[in-house]
Amino acid sequence: MGSQRNILFIALAMVSFLLFQQWQSYKNPQAPATTQAQSNSTLPAPSFADDMADPAPQAGHSASIVKVKTDVLTLSIDAFGGDVVSAELNQYADEFGSDKNFVLLDKKGNEQYIAQSGLIGLKVSTLAALLVLSIKLHLTLSKWLKAKTNFAFL
Repeated sequence: MGSQRNILFIALAMVSFLLFQQWQSYKNPQAPATTQAQSNSTLPAPSFADDMADPAPQAGHSASIVKVKTDVLTLSIDAFGGDVVSAELNQYADEFGSDKNFVLLDKKGNEQYIAQSGLIGLKVSTLAALLVLSIKLHLTLSKWLKAKTNFAFL
């Protein structure tokens, strides 16, 4: 009985190691090595006069933000992964007498409050999961606001 347990433990350890190794190669793919050609020509000296005024460039997918507006929420959803990067409550002001909506989630500056979904691709299953995520967020916020204010808006 003891040898069977040891064999199963060794097999479990090997499968766990192989699974971890595949997960590491999936999460951190190896970048292809680039070779630089040697050139004898002289390059012009770079000017750094206006470089500091430009903001840092964002990733290439930053232009794929989808805005969703309902009667309760205004959401900004990043199509690259399905993260909710901005959420505002349309019926509640930021301060008393203000026209600005109350912001729940925001991605500005160093303080980034976003709802990450962990979605990877733009397949039908990803879009369906994104729809389910937005509905769950809506229902959760609706229940929370109803409990806080005794006002049903659904």
